[in-house]
Amino acid sequence: ITVQGKAIENHLDICSGVVCRPGRTCQILDNGLPSCQCVHHCPATTKPVCGSNGVSYENHCLLHRDACLRQVHISIKHKGLCKRSKVRPPHHKHSQKPVVCLQHERDRLRRKFVELLEDKVTSGRHYTSVVASTFRNCDRDADDVLDTHELLSCIRRNHTAFHTWLGHRGESVG
Repeated sequence: ITVQGKAIENHLDICSGVVCRPGRTCQILDNGLPSCQCVHHCPATTKPVCGSNGVSYENHCLLHRDACLRQVHISIKHKGLCKRSKVRPPHHKHSQKPVVCLQHERDRLRRKFVELLEDKVTSGRHYTSVVASTFRNCDRDADDVLDTHELLSCIRRNHTAFHTWLGHRGESVG
């Protein structure tokens, strides 16, 4: 590929002079030009931050990725989880776009999660009581909804289920 009269050997050379905003990474388009695109994955670190939109994120990368995907500006209001507001924002988390993974990946994760719950059923406990108990443990903000962050956090607490899911996504397990 030739850029400004110089032969470029690889992707790193093309993107070396490109500075992308947080939540974006340089990608080479089909036409050979560099472009800043939303990051696909964020590190699995847990260093919560509160966004200017009132949403808590597991880390700053997820905040910036969400802002990129939504095409809005979200800044870090402060480190740590957001304080629970007394009034729900007009756009409740039911309408949030996926932050951690795509819809088909979330569907696969849900199926694995259900299998995990079925494995927990014992002769003394019924499936419905296992599901109810697990739901209460996963619903950290007690709003009767499991958002993407709560579901992933709950899955991460079960090491085996999380690593099985990563394997299906083709990611390395660290």
